[in-house]
Amino acid sequence: MAQILGVHPYVCKLVVQQSKNYAQSRLAEFMDYLAELDYKMKMGQMDKVLALEMFLLQMKTNESSSTM
Repeated sequence: MAQILGVHPYVCKLVVQQSKNYAQSRLAEFMDYLAELDYKMKMGQMDKVLALEMFLLQMKTNESSSTM
């Protein structure tokens, strides 16, 4: 998997471990949101840094609201 993604194997190992903390449906929501951000970045509608910050904020906001 690491070779296909072009990342170090240790990075893949960490991602797999972290993904076990989320339901599959939640991971699918993240992928949908990231696809939307990717489109906006490619169309010049959103800055790359801002898009990443928004994703991380969205991820953390939903995480903290689901634990309440």
